[in-house]
Amino acid sequence: MDKRLIARINYWTATEAKAVLAAAVTAGAQTGAFFTLALDSGARKSELLGLQWSDLDLDAGTVTISKQLDDDDPVTFGVTKTKRARTITLRADTIARVRAHRKAQRELMMANRTTYVDHQLVFAKEPADQQAPTAALGTPWAKAHLSIRSKRRSLSTCGVGIPQPLHSNARIRPKSICH
Repeated sequence: MDKRLIARINYWTATEAKAVLAAAVTAGAQTGAFFTLALDSGARKSELLGLQWSDLDLDAGTVTISKQLDDDDPVTFGVTKTKRARTITLRADTIARVRAHRKAQRELMMANRTTYVDHQLVFAKEPADQQAPTAALGTPWAKAHLSIRSKRRSLSTCGVGIPQPLHSNARIRPKSICH
């Protein structure tokens, strides 16, 4: 198969990425932060799900990706696909969305301090993610919640996304986020 055709199949256009981001931002602080960070960093879904707050330096505007979430019950981390850590400089709008998410997550933790299971995860279960009474707040965000393949058609009609071009080191890979 032609490499150019494969690239068109595996990557979103800038317009598609902006539509996905606009929809994600309206879905909530955590979803907006997840997709903004995914598009800005080019990180794989398992790498994003494995991020802990110690991996982010919001004052310096960087994220260090050194591990990935291998399993969520029990929480198990492993090496990344490339087996190498990398530090990525983030855009100001990404930092702002991650800060807003962190504030919302801290408020959720305080309101549920007796039941919240804190793994220091950046992306953890929230009340809307609980499909069963046994699903603990703070545990890894369910991978099933991140599949947007079925929503792709409706996302094409969404509004304008981020105001600037995506970060130069970002690869817009739907498969990295959805699989």
